[in-house]
Amino acid sequence: MIHFIILIIAIPLFSAFLLPLIGKLNEKLMKFWVGLTLLLTSFLSIFLYKLILEKGTLAYTLGARFPSLTAPQGFPIRIILIGDALSGFLALFFLFIVFLSFLFSLKILDGYHFLDPVRSQNALAEAQRKQALLEISKSLTRKTSNGVDKFYTLYLLLLVGILGFLFTADFFTLFVFYEINSIATTGLIAFFRNKECFKSAFHYLAVFAVGSLFLLFGVGLLYSEYGFLNMAIIAKNIQFSFLDKVALSFIASALILKAGIFPFYFWKPEAYNASPVPAVILSIVSSLSALYVLFRISFDVFGLNIIFGQILILFSLLSIFAGVFLALRENNLKRILSYLAISELGYVVLGVSSGFLMSNTESGFKAIEGGLFHMVNDILDVGLLFLIAGIILYISRVRNAFEIRGFARKHPILAGFFLFGVLAISGLPPLNGFASKMMIYESVFHLSPVLTIIAILGSILVLAVLVKIFASIFLGAPSEENRDYQVIPKVVIAIVSIFIILMFSIGLFPKQFVTSFVNPAAKALISQQNYINSVIH
Repeated sequence: MIHFIILIIAIPLFSAFLLPLIGKLNEKLMKFWVGLTLLLTSFLSIFLYKLILEKGTLAYTLGARFPSLTAPQGFPIRIILIGDALSGFLALFFLFIVFLSFLFSLKILDGYHFLDPVRSQNALAEAQRKQALLEISKSLTRKTSNGVDKFYTLYLLLLVGILGFLFTADFFTLFVFYEINSIATTGLIAFFRNKECFKSAFHYLAVFAVGSLFLLFGVGLLYSEYGFLNMAIIAKNIQFSFLDKVALSFIASALILKAGIFPFYFWKPEAYNASPVPAVILSIVSSLSALYVLFRISFDVFGLNIIFGQILILFSLLSIFAGVFLALRENNLKRILSYLAISELGYVVLGVSSGFLMSNTESGFKAIEGGLFHMVNDILDVGLLFLIAGIILYISRVRNAFEIRGFARKHPILAGFFLFGVLAISGLPPLNGFASKMMIYESVFHLSPVLTIIAILGSILVLAVLVKIFASIFLGAPSEENRDYQVIPKVVIAIVSIFIILMFSIGLFPKQFVTSFVNPAAKALISQQNYINSVIH
């Protein structure tokens, strides 16, 4: 059992490297291999989380038995992985979401592709029957099924980067996982292999090359000052000198860029719009894992700092409103949802950073609980809306859902699912979004009533944006009465239903969920001394 932490990372990494070979043999075998990998990793995460709750924080050392051991030349030779109630819970929950996303991709990915935006206009105008439309589609597009093995290889590598973020306890491996995360995401953005996707992937790669340099420079400053890369050892000796502040600025900038919140949110709409929907779900999880690392370094390495906490609160408020107002200007469904994802991340940062400033108080701890609780609700709410958007694009074969009108007449169940997601993400009772946002509202009120007012106003604007989207796509007279839609796979409906059941259950029983999962996670985040003692005995 002591090897659970490393196995959770090593199994998908090993599986990703074998996947191209298995894909050459048989596509069904390849998909079975991916599912088995995710299922095995998920079971390990359950056992790991149970072990953490029983024995407390676990430290796993690679390369040396003692974290302070160095080679004769003086450089450290160990890598530390740490699992506590926060990282263990997030690993368990993220793997559950990733597994559902994988099941979603099995039915959607092969047929979910776009027509060429220029050549298809005239060609589609001439198509009068369904068979003609399918023939034109095949002639104008590159079928995604030819690259499914590459997709799942990148899919597993991105999962490795996410899990590495959750368990790493030294800055060297943090940089390695940051690079894995960035490269895998670039490949997923370019998966459809058209001009738009290649352009988005190049922009993403260029932006995160800068992010990697920021992270590397910050880590280099810490190593030059302390001679170690282990987070716990640096936390024990931190002086918060001028160099430490500069290092924190660079490291935090790289992580904020990876999370995609203000002021480094600009890459997200373009990347999400170009990516397949299952990859978007994984990218949302990746953003949340970057926020986890930011919070972990802020609390457990550098300790509490008022100025840094105030900056994070400012960024959170600007993220909330930047996401909403930019969404108002868009007419592309996936880009609108991307901006709203930025806005929802602002609530996570607002809750945790407010608790950061109200440390050692009941309200501060509740704010941290609310922020961590909203991490769970963020992936459920935003993920649900993206899944439904993916279904709409899949069955209608259009580039943008706004080309459709009166969709509820053909598929009322999708309209009901989308409306459910609208109410949840807007924070209306009795759904899950209401529970976490109410915790944030109540707790940050003790720091400043203005923050609560701004946060509530942001939720109202989110509701206004999504109601407009719902009315545009689902209500009114159909734009084409004789439009032929694909059949919605039953598995896809089942996956969306699981999201809805989970969201509704959390909304009905928020206290039980917080007590069982969020409360231990919040205690682990604020226990700096416990984090240090888990490595330095």
